[in-house]
Amino acid sequence: MLVRLRSPVVWIQLISIIVGLIIYFKPEVEETVKIISTAVISLINVFAGLNNPMDSNHF
Repeated sequence: MLVRLRSPVVWIQLISIIVGLIIYFKPEVEETVKIISTAVISLINVFAGLNNPMDSNHF
């Protein structure tokens, strides 16, 4: 499980779950949460792209 926590995909899933819960319980903060979560997910995608494996042994 700890190995999976290093995966950007897992972090994006966790962020999307947390964002969904925040918007569900506090709909008035939806726009702010969207902006912040988009920025965080974009950063994760940049790091995931920079860490792109060259072959299946280094994934």
